[in-house]
Amino acid sequence: MRHLCRQLMILFCVQIAGMGIGNRVFGQELAINAAQGAAPEASSGISSGMAGAEVVFAVGEWLPMISKTPPDFGPHARRVAEVFRAMGYEPRFRFFSRDDAYDKTLEGEYVATFSQVQSGDRSEQFWLPDHPIAQANQKGFYKPARFPNGLDLKRLDEIRIYGLRAVGVEGHWHGATFRQLGISSDIVRNRKSAWHFLNADRADILIEEEQVGWNDLSAFLGEGARAQYATTETLRSDGMYILFSRHHPMGEILRDQFDGYLDTQAGQAMCRGWRVCRTVASDASNQN
Repeated sequence: MRHLCRQLMILFCVQIAGMGIGNRVFGQELAINAAQGAAPEASSGISSGMAGAEVVFAVGEWLPMISKTPPDFGPHARRVAEVFRAMGYEPRFRFFSRDDAYDKTLEGEYVATFSQVQSGDRSEQFWLPDHPIAQANQKGFYKPARFPNGLDLKRLDEIRIYGLRAVGVEGHWHGATFRQLGISSDIVRNRKSAWHFLNADRADILIEEEQVGWNDLSAFLGEGARAQYATTETLRSDGMYILFSRHHPMGEILRDQFDGYLDTQAGQAMCRGWRVCRTVASDASNQN
């Protein structure tokens, strides 16, 4: 019954979008817009009641994973587009600052944003899917000039054990996790500030996704600064997820459809290509 009600709501949204209300669905501008024509029936068995509908995600650049520059907007955006097209939708990405994309989704102006870690109170703020779209390998960036013997860290709590001071970014997982582990830290406004804080020797270590960290280091401190830094081993591995808005009328529906598609054989084959599959029992049994 719950599934049926959601599908009826989907059909109702399409009817409203097609009745001259323009780019609005229940007053949410540019969040989900009905597209002309209809996409082929989704092979996953999920209802295509909104087949061909346009889904607009609020996103912020997180180079090299999400970027305005390449035609596919980077590997994370490519994966999201792949899933939603397979579900029968037409995905679109609207770029803001990363913080603004998060806030606009939180407030319900947009239906979803990505890629984010599931941490802190986000389960109360967003509809969280079961399936990640990527895995983030978080490493510690530090200056070998300050630690000539290197930093042989293998766990986050060793930052406290070794008496190191970390710098983190407001709104990220850093603050809550550092407090929980008793790690001495300073939390700054954005990633650029964090890198300048570290570069000024006001902190010993910055934890960041490895590829993103090296990209940010070059962008914020200059290409030549790369030679001044090294990384620890991976201190934490996080699934990276789409966050669906609790304040948008389609948030929960699209979350359920996203998980439903990735639970299918076609969806499992897709995410195995990303190497981040949450294997479902039915798929595992079919592999035997």
